[in-house]
Amino acid sequence: MSLYNFLPFIFINECIFCKKEYQGTICDDCKKKIFVRGKSYTQLKNKLYFLTIYNKNGEILIEYLKNKKYFTIIEYLIEETDNILKQDFDYVTTVPSLKFFSYIPKHLELFSKEIAKRKNSRFIEFIGKNKKIKSQTLLSLNERLTNPINAFILRRDYKNLIPNSRILLIDDVYTTGSTLRECEKLIMNEGGRVVSLVFSKAILNI
Repeated sequence: MSLYNFLPFIFINECIFCKKEYQGTICDDCKKKIFVRGKSYTQLKNKLYFLTIYNKNGEILIEYLKNKKYFTIIEYLIEETDNILKQDFDYVTTVPSLKFFSYIPKHLELFSKEIAKRKNSRFIEFIGKNKKIKSQTLLSLNERLTNPINAFILRRDYKNLIPNSRILLIDDVYTTGSTLRECEKLIMNEGGRVVSLVFSKAILNI
């Protein structure tokens, strides 16, 4: 029996997409429709894995995570990642928040640490913020392409771990790919090999 049935007052027992009850936060039917588990490439031609398409349902998923309701959803993301990402890595890292203070959003930190355990690797915050930039969500498509340039730096105390390492870089949403590109460049310039994973990917004609 599902944990949701034992603890209905702690865990939401209603699908966040179709509102069907008693099948957990994401029902079986919605899991099949929403988790497409695709593979693409980043601007720098590195492999990019994504779990969902960033449409209406993708937006619901990301908003749910950002509103600190991630405990009931992360298990689904981990399960879907296990289904698509088979290789192991030396390190797992994440894209820091674009807000003024450099930090890893909690939902990304929890998810990334669990993936690191499953991939026989180590979670390290390789990347920090270098300057204050505008939120990508407030910008036009063209502005998003240039906004993150030179916004990130590598943390000095971990630089020596990067050469020849296989590094999984995790973010929640991929739209233009410019934020991920800037983080990839830092790792690649130090001799690391990057594979990226995002929860949701937009389909754009750029």
